[in-house]
Amino acid sequence: METDECLQRIETDIHEMKADITDIKVSLAKIEATLPHIATKAEVEEAKHEATKGKNSVFVSVIALLLSLGALAARFLPE
Repeated sequence: METDECLQRIETDIHEMKADITDIKVSLAKIEATLPHIATKAEVEEAKHEATKGKNSVFVSVIALLLSLGALAARFLPE
């Protein structure tokens, strides 16, 4: 293969790669438009913390209610 043929082939490959890169850029722009917000790891952790905090307070409230009901039942039930 001569040098001119090799250079022509390389130029063709580079031209095709540039076209592929342009297609990738267009696809990424479409993805970014479709997904306006992607949460960061810190945002996910914060959301998990907030969700857990809410569950724990409900759990503690239920336990307090059960203890109160038990105390009332013990007070009013005959021994």
